[in-house]
Amino acid sequence: MRLDGSDRCFLERVDPRGQRIARFGDHCMLFNAVSWETHFASAHAADILEAMGRSKIARAELDERLLGAAPEASERAELSKLLVGLEELGLITAT
Repeated sequence: MRLDGSDRCFLERVDPRGQRIARFGDHCMLFNAVSWETHFASAHAADILEAMGRSKIARAELDERLLGAAPEASERAELSKLLVGLEELGLITAT
C-alpha cells in the first residue's frame, strides 16, 4: 500500500455497496461482503470508510476531509495506521 499522502495515491473501498457499518458508541462492526467477515473496530474506521464514499479518493483529499487543512504529523501517522489496518482486513485498496 502506498500511503505517502501524495495526490498520486488513491484509495477506494473494495466493495462499497456490500460493506455494512453498524456504530456502537466509540466502536463499530464492519461487514465485508467480499469475504463474509465481520470486524470489530473503533468508530474512526467507520469515519474513514464513510469519508471515502463509493469512488476513488486521493489520499491527500481524504486527509483533508478527516483531519482538516493543516494536520499534525501525529494525526497523519495515526490515520496511516488505520488505513493499513483497513487494507489488511480487505476493506480498502490503494493504487
